[in-house]
Amino acid sequence: MDALNYHFWNVCDPARKYGSKKKVKAYEFLKDALVRKYGNEWYDELLETVEAYKKEIEYLKK
Repeated sequence: MDALNYHFWNVCDPARKYGSKKKVKAYEFLKDALVRKYGNEWYDELLETVEAYKKEIEYLKK
């Protein structure tokens, strides 16, 4: 079993700022690498999880 973690390293600040400016999430930028490692089905489940999370956040804001 693998675990994916996101670390805020200072060396990555320019990439994070650029991604934020272009509104590109890390998982979107890394799609090809993630699909290569885990497959399309896994990536599709990730997208479903992201959408469910967004809906939950919107629900909690009400």
